Amino acid sequence: MDFLLLILLLMIGTFIVNQSLKEIGSKDHQEIIIDELLAMMLVAHFIPPEPKWAIAAFLIFRFFDIAKPYPIKKIDKMYKNAFGIMADDVVAAIYSIIIISALKYLLI
Repeated sequence: MDFLLLILLLMIGTFIVNQSLKEIGSKDHQEIIIDELLAMMLVAHFIPPEPKWAIAAFLIFRFFDIAKPYPIKKIDKMYKNAFGIMADDVVAAIYSIIIISALKYLLI
């Protein structure tokens, strides 16, 4: 059920970003944050309910979102539209989940 809700939210988010791009007339404007919010919601499903994990998850996600390792940068450059804006953050979230899962395994 959570997966279906996530897919629905990503579809709604993509629609909203598309409409925002029409209004703003810019590529991935700094005022568009729904992509980061949805990506962090995805990451939050994989962290223990402790503040230190929430902070770590946020910092790890922001690292991948800013550094844009492969294929995030490729997605960001290939798709200059709502799909690209949403997809690069989803991939950053997936990378973050992998790191968090490894940390949980090693530390808990």
